[in-house]
Amino acid sequence: MEKRPKIKIRWNGTDRFWEVSGWLLLLFLWVLILVNYKKLPETIPSHFDLSGMPDDYSSRGTIFLLPALASVIYIGLTILNRFPHKFNYISAITTANAKRQYTFATKMIRFLKWGIVLLCCFISYQTVQIALGKETGIGGWIVPFLIAGSLIFVVITVLHSVRKVPSDN
Repeated sequence: MEKRPKIKIRWNGTDRFWEVSGWLLLLFLWVLILVNYKKLPETIPSHFDLSGMPDDYSSRGTIFLLPALASVIYIGLTILNRFPHKFNYISAITTANAKRQYTFATKMIRFLKWGIVLLCCFISYQTVQIALGKETGIGGWIVPFLIAGSLIFVVITVLHSVRKVPSDN
């Protein structure tokens, strides 16, 4: 493996926003589940089909799986984000382009973990609403939205990564 420069990437206001709001979303997710747990019936939706309708049910204790998974992913990506020199990059990392590549990569990870927690909040909220009889499904628009959002995210990431700027020479 090539020897990459280790650079401390400084946060700006946008980085702070994504971090703080991500932690607040994660807190909201746990509060949502803890506040509603006792109100839930013994059986709750645990899987949804492509149209957003529940197609499998489990015990109400499974409501904790999504917040736990979101927490592990969020904390894991937060730790990983401290080591951008260890990431995989499409372009070769040089002293000239390292700061730009690392900055973008850490921003990308920060936004990705925020999006994952937001999605977990939405699914958990909808699961609670369905279990309490206030909704019938999570909506059929969620699958196309996730596919489109993922594709846009990947395209932007790849285009930015391979873009050459004069300081990269």
